Order: sequence, then structure tokens, then C-alpha cells
Amino acid sequence: MDIQQEKERLREQMKTRKQSLTETERLFRSGKIFEKILCHEAYRKAQTVLLYASLPDEPDTFPLLNGWTFKKVLLPVVEGDFLTLKVFTGIHFLQKGSLKVEEPQGEPFTDYEAIGLVLVPGVAFSPEGRRLGRGKGYYDKLLPQLKNAVKIGVCFDFQLVSEIPSDPWDYRLDGIISG
Repeated sequence: MDIQQEKERLREQMKTRKQSLTETERLFRSGKIFEKILCHEAYRKAQTVLLYASLPDEPDTFPLLNGWTFKKVLLPVVEGDFLTLKVFTGIHFLQKGSLKVEEPQGEPFTDYEAIGLVLVPGVAFSPEGRRLGRGKGYYDKLLPQLKNAVKIGVCFDFQLVSEIPSDPWDYRLDGIISG
């Protein structure tokens, strides 16, 4: 089996696991994850944080978005094959983007050196920071540009696996927070 087939097999396995998660469990586990984030040293130090607007099968970030008033919060916007970053100004100013992900409007944020923390979604993660995304490579292209940021994967405990099939361009994270 080649690497792409292994990745697809793992994506299917995670999809099945996520489907067994009830909404109550998802919200409970999300709360546990974000308690850990709020206590993390990288979060406390960061003035500018890149978050993501969660999809229904990911840890719920919307309560966290509502509560982050003392930091500049950025969200990614899909533009073609790349992610552009924009400042989050409130839940009411989000619109569904091309991939049905909530996205902020406005001018792109380009001061990448100011970003102190990046919280990264994914399909599966390994303890050493390997990440399996949804297959488009958006984060693998963006993360190398964020040189000063601590990059942390965010997932449910069942998304942690011993090994992630990796290509040379797959970006390795600094840590994983799960719950």
C-alpha cells in the first residue's frame, strides 16, 4: 500500500470514529480540550493567535472564539490552493466560504511574525507531531511561513494514532492537545 492509500485508509477510519461521537460528547470533549489550551504557556504568552472555525466533526471552537477578547484572533480563509489569514471581529461577521467553513471578511493579515500560537485542526495526529489533514495541503503550505509561532494540533483522544503516513512536505507540529 502506498502512502496516499494509507492516508485515505486512515481518513476513513477516523471518519467512522467521529460518526460514533454524539453531539453531547463532542461538546464535552471540546470543553476539556480548550481548558488545556487556556492553561498552555504558548497561549498565555501569545498576543496574536491563529485559530480555526470548527466543522461539525471537529472540536468545537466557537465557544473559544466568543471568549477570546484579550488577544488578536485570526482565522484562515481558503483562496484557491492556499490559506489567507484574516482578523476575527465577531461571530456575526463570519460567512461560509468555498469549503463551507465559516470565514471572516476584510483585508488579509500579513504580519506572520506577530503570530505566537497556531491551533491546527486535523483528521489524525501522532504523538511526535505528525498530522493527517483532509488532503488539500493548506496547512502544510501555510505553517512553514509562521516561523515564530508555536504550532499545536487540536483533536479528540481517539484521533491520536501511533503513526501517521507522511510525505516529505507534511509539516510537523510542535505539540498536540487532545481530550
